[in-house]
Formats: sequence, C-alpha cells, structure tokens
Amino acid sequence: MSNGVSETDKILHKTTVSKNKYRIFVQNSKMNAALEKLFVNNNGYLETKILKKRSEFYQLKKMVEAGDAFALKRGLYRLTQWDSNSELAEVCRIVDGGVVCLFSAWHFYELTTFVPSKHYMAIPSKTKRILPAFPPIELTYWKETSYQLGKVEVEQKEGLITIYDIEKSVCDAIKFRNKVGEEQSAEVLKNYLKRSDRNLDKLLKYARQLNVETVLQQQLKILVTQNSVKQSLLQSSRHNYADDF
Repeated sequence: MSNGVSETDKILHKTTVSKNKYRIFVQNSKMNAALEKLFVNNNGYLETKILKKRSEFYQLKKMVEAGDAFALKRGLYRLTQWDSNSELAEVCRIVDGGVVCLFSAWHFYELTTFVPSKHYMAIPSKTKRILPAFPPIELTYWKETSYQLGKVEVEQKEGLITIYDIEKSVCDAIKFRNKVGEEQSAEVLKNYLKRSDRNLDKLLKYARQLNVETVLQQQLKILVTQNSVKQSLLQSSRHNYADDF
C-alpha cells in the first residue's frame, strides 16, 4: 500500500535537505573565515566587544569548544595555533628600549611549559610607554643593573628582538622567585641545567652581580639532593659546585 509519498517527492526532499546542509556548511565556513580574519588582523587576538552579531558569538563559542581558540581573560580570546614568539619582533618595535624578559624569555628559551598570555618587557625605571591594545604587553620597571645586564639581540625571520640571554633569564627566575613562584623558578633552573649549552660560570657571574649567588647555590643543592640533577652536571664549571655540597 502506498503511503502517499511518491518517489519523486522523496528525491526532491532529499535534494532539498542536501542543499540546506550544504548552505549551512558554506555559511559556517564563511563565518569561520570571517572570524579567523578578525583574529589574524589583531595578531591572533580577538576582543568580543568588536563582535556585533549573535552568530559571531556562537561561532566563537564553537571555536573554543573545538580547541581552535581560548580565553585569555573575560572578553579577550586568542587563536590556539598562533605562535606568540613570532610577535616578539613587533613587540620590540612597539616598546622602545624594551627587553623581552621573565615568562616571555623563559618560553622563548623553552625553559618552561607555561605559555604566557601576554608579552613581558623590561624597561628602565621611571620611564613611560604608551601601549596599544594588541598584542597584550606587561611592562616591568627595572633598575639600571638588572636592566642592562645580559641584553642580547637575536635575529628572527620577523625581525630583530632584544632579549636577555639565557643565563640572565635564569637568574631573573631566581631573583623574582617570590613573585613568579618557587615552582616556576625551580622549573626554569632545572630545565637550564639539562641543556648541553649551559654555562655555569656565566650563570654564577650574573648571580653574583644580581646578589642572588647564595640563593642559586642553595637551589642547586636542593636539586642535587632531590636527584633532580646529577652532580656531574655541576662539575663542568670551573667553580665545582659539588664541592660545596
């Protein structure tokens, strides 16, 4: 018995459904492309205050759920695959006299698994800089010795960046351990000691100039005691730390 629906009607229905699905797919693809363009135009960041349509908020939610973007804070999102290190040259151009430091330097040298949500830049004390909304930048104000010590220039494909060398960056983790956290400080030092290009004499020299030599030796002793590093790693220095323990 016929159910009253002809084969022609069935074909037309399937065709209509397919067209609607295709139309939705195309709309979503265009929406994705439009939203991603907003991200790219703002160096991988997006402020929700610039979104005007409910559909844009919905698509942003979908991007977050898919892992394509994540929230840095309320109202500010960033593309997951955006390489923050590629922005460093631009940040150095924005911050006149700025030096990449702290979390940004540790991330650059792969001394930490923590990915900073903003760029940390050191500038001399009692100076002022006007910053744009993007990319997010945190200014830290350092005295002359801390500011000048260990500054180097590194050429990247995006341009020249000014950053503290790796030994100075490790000493900064120790110097500011109470602000960044003891675990963060220990992670930076531990990962530095695993590197084949470590220079303990240079590290000690910087530590002495920054008045953190005693703390450095204490942390080295703790790492050796915990078997986090081998004493043989410390014997590459002209100053044999293992003798102190």
